[in-house]
Amino acid sequence: MDANTKEKQIFESFSKLTELIDHIKENSGKIEAHQMEQNIFHGVMELGRTLMDYSFATMESKDSGQKISCGDVALKHHGQRTRDYYSIFGKIRIARSCYWEKGSQLQFPLDKQCNLPANSFSYFLQEIVNSICITDSFSESKKKLKRFFNLTIHEQQLEQLNRKSITDYDQYYEQKPVPDKDTEGEIQVLSFDGKGVPMIKKEAAKIIARKGKGEKQQKKKEALVGISYTVDKIERTSKEVAANLIYPENKKESENSNVKALNIRRMASIAKSKEQVMEEIISDSLKRNPDNEKDVVVLIDGARSLEKKIKSLLDNKIQNYTVVLDIIHVLEYIYIAGNVLYDENSKKLKDYVYNQLLSILEGKTGRVIGGMKQTITKQKLRGHKLKAMEKVITYFTNHIQIMNYDQYLAKGYPIATGVVESACKLLVKDRMEGCGMRWSIEGAEAMLLLRSIDKSSDWENYQNFHIKQEGNRLFNKKCLEKSAA
Repeated sequence: MDANTKEKQIFESFSKLTELIDHIKENSGKIEAHQMEQNIFHGVMELGRTLMDYSFATMESKDSGQKISCGDVALKHHGQRTRDYYSIFGKIRIARSCYWEKGSQLQFPLDKQCNLPANSFSYFLQEIVNSICITDSFSESKKKLKRFFNLTIHEQQLEQLNRKSITDYDQYYEQKPVPDKDTEGEIQVLSFDGKGVPMIKKEAAKIIARKGKGEKQQKKKEALVGISYTVDKIERTSKEVAANLIYPENKKESENSNVKALNIRRMASIAKSKEQVMEEIISDSLKRNPDNEKDVVVLIDGARSLEKKIKSLLDNKIQNYTVVLDIIHVLEYIYIAGNVLYDENSKKLKDYVYNQLLSILEGKTGRVIGGMKQTITKQKLRGHKLKAMEKVITYFTNHIQIMNYDQYLAKGYPIATGVVESACKLLVKDRMEGCGMRWSIEGAEAMLLLRSIDKSSDWENYQNFHIKQEGNRLFNKKCLEKSAA
C-alpha cells in the first residue's frame, strides 16, 4: 500500500475522532446520557474499523520485497491477494503480498505475522460470539450481535464457530498446571451424575433404551457430568446434620457454613463414553493428589451401573478411596417410607423422618432396615404402600456398604452431591433444555465442552491456548508441498 493511501487512512481516523468530539460538544446537555453513550459507542466502533485498516496497512508495508525465504526455498513475489477479516468493528478487506514458487504452497507472510485465523472471523470476535452463545440461544445471540455491534452473523455460522472452538479441549487439560497447593483443601472429591439432553429426531432415533409397555421412544441422550475439587474437613455431628436437613428454618450459621469446594473442575460430555469422562476427571484428581496424601471421597447418587464403573476404574488408579452415598437421596427415600405411614406435611411425618435419618447418620442403617421390615408386618401393608416400603428397604440394603455416615462425619468428609448436581444445572440444564431446543451430538458436545471450560474458570487461559495452537497448525507447515497455484 502506497504512502498516500496510508496518509488518507490517518486523516480519516482523525476526521472520525474530530466528528465524535464535535458531536459531544454540540449535543452536550441536549440529549439524554444514555443516548450520548450510545452515540459515542457507535462512533468509537467506526473509528476502530478505520484504525484496524490502518494497522493492517502499516504491517503490510513492512512485508514488501521481491523474495522471501521459506526453509531452503526462495519464493518470488506474485502480487497481492485480498481476504476478508470480520472484526468486532465490522468487515475489513486486507491486501496481503503473495509469494510462491513452483512446487510450493502460496505464502502470505502477513497472515503469519498477524496470526490471522483460518476463517474470516477474528479470534476476538470468535471469543465474544462464543461467550454470548454459551448463555443464549443461537437465535437470541444473533439478535444481540446485531443490536449492540451491528454485526450480521447467521445462526449456522454461530454454531460452526461454537464447534470449531473446542478443537483443543483435550490438549488444554493435558497440559494445564495443577492448582497451587496453598489454594487446595484437605480432601480430594470426585463426583458424577447424568443429565438428559433433548436430541433432534435423527439423533433420538439412534438412542437405544429399554421401553416399558406404553412408554414413548426416548428423546433425550444422557450427558455425563463429572467434577473434581478439594474441600477442607468439616466438623459436625449427626444431630446437627439431621436437624439442618429436616428443620432448615432453625439452622444456625456457623464457621462450617462457609466451607466451600475449591478449584472445581467441571466437565460434561455427550459424545465421550462414560468411562472416558470418568477417566478424565480421575486423571485431574491424580494430578492434584499425586502422592495419595489426601483422603479421596467419591460421592454418588446410588445409580448401580455408575457405581460399578467408578469402582472398576478407581481400583486400578487410587490406592485408598471412600465411596459415599449422597445423603439427600437417602433423605428422599426416608420420606417415601414416611409418606406410607403419615400424612404429608404432618409433624409426625417430620419426626419420623428426623429419627430415621439420625439413626442412619449414627451408623445404624441395618437397624433402620430391620425396623421398616417390622413395620410391614405390624401394619400389614399391602398394595402400593407395601411396594413403596420395599423400594426403600431395597435401596438401603443395596447401598449399606457406602452408608457409614458415622465414620464419614468423624473424618470430616462431605456427604452430599450438591456440587455435581449444581454442575448438572450449570453445564446442561441452563443452556441445553430451553423451550423447543433440540441438539445434534456434535452441536451438543461443543456447547457442553465450552460451558465446561467457562464454569471451570478456564475461559481466558483456554482461549489463549487455542489461539496459539491454531497458529501452530496454520503456519508451521512445510513450504514444499504440492500446490494448485
